Amino acid sequence: MDKKANISAVKRTVEGSRANRRHRREGLVPGNVYGHGKDSEAVLIRKDVLRKALLEHGLTAVYYLTIDKAKPTNVIIRHIQNDPVTREPIHIDLQHILMNQEITMDVPIRFLNKELLEMKRLLLMTQMDVIAVKGLPNDIPSAFEIEAEFVMEQGRFFVSDLEMPEGITTELDPDLLIASVGEAKVEIEEPVAEAEDEVEGEGEGTDEEEAEAAAEEEAEA
Repeated sequence: MDKKANISAVKRTVEGSRANRRHRREGLVPGNVYGHGKDSEAVLIRKDVLRKALLEHGLTAVYYLTIDKAKPTNVIIRHIQNDPVTREPIHIDLQHILMNQEITMDVPIRFLNKELLEMKRLLLMTQMDVIAVKGLPNDIPSAFEIEAEFVMEQGRFFVSDLEMPEGITTELDPDLLIASVGEAKVEIEEPVAEAEDEVEGEGEGTDEEEAEAAAEEEAEA
């Protein structure tokens, strides 16, 4: 992990949904910091600062958090809530940690060069996109990267196939399936009689009109 992942915050003195909406309009992300017997603190982090930190260091990094210019503390990101439309962060939970104590974190699983499968009309079917691992904070990887070609050769990829760094373990079943490869199905459309098309077209038009009317009523409400 990168030991230079720094992030700054200020105390959030006004709480509540209305205040949080105002903070977000001002470019601030509300959050909470907790853990290791410390009282939970409500904080605000600049959205551009948070976005930059995530882009450079990721979700599994150890961050040096400074609140109101106080002494930095080690924290990890426990949860980020994103806006369902814009995907922008709207809330963050941070947890205090000790560097000499093991933690459990969800590490992303990334498949590389998936286009090789597409060229051969094969489909990569993933069952997991993260895996929970345990270890010292600085030993936890930022991601597990898997070559799609390897999965293609094996047909299936299990938890036991992951190469765990030294000191990193997982409590998941080794036989748990992570991904498999199968042939991509090509759907062939069957011709439909012209008379049936006309009947179906009339029905679809009625449904569309009803949907539009419902949308207008909802907008007005």
